[in-house]
Amino acid sequence: MIGIVSYGFYVPKYRIKTDEIATVWGKNPEDVKKSLLIEEKAVAGIDEDSLTMAFESSSSALSDVQIDKNKIKVVLFGSETHPYAVNPASTILAEFLGIEKNYLAYDTEFACKAATGAIISAQALIKSGYSDYALITGSDKGMGKTHDVLEYTAASGSVSLLLGKDDLIL
Repeated sequence: MIGIVSYGFYVPKYRIKTDEIATVWGKNPEDVKKSLLIEEKAVAGIDEDSLTMAFESSSSALSDVQIDKNKIKVVLFGSETHPYAVNPASTILAEFLGIEKNYLAYDTEFACKAATGAIISAQALIKSGYSDYALITGSDKGMGKTHDVLEYTAASGSVSLLLGKDDLIL
């Protein structure tokens, strides 16, 4: 069976209250909170992007297990907010984590489910025998246009899953 060997997450320390956003745009804060059921959201710092947050969550996932990083032959990065238009974040992430260069890496992009497709691909690659482990990260720096519901709801954060066949936690 293929499952989760380890996981890590990162949520930026900064927050913005729903009240603050609503007040700036002349909306009734109580109406907005009642409608969306959201009090606040996490906001990335000025020096944070989806890649730096991915490093935090991936480092956490890998710190919880005793495996040879060279057995990770799949590194996938899902995001709507990639930091670079051309450079793949997956390869930069793998390099930051000290994973040897003999791996398959690619980025996925799809509104609200970029990492889901990556999980399905990683599962198939492990099942095929291509790799013992796969590291999948979903990471985004929340952005929403003015007066859009996403301005209140699209937050920032990252989660990483280490998939494999042995020592599963889920």
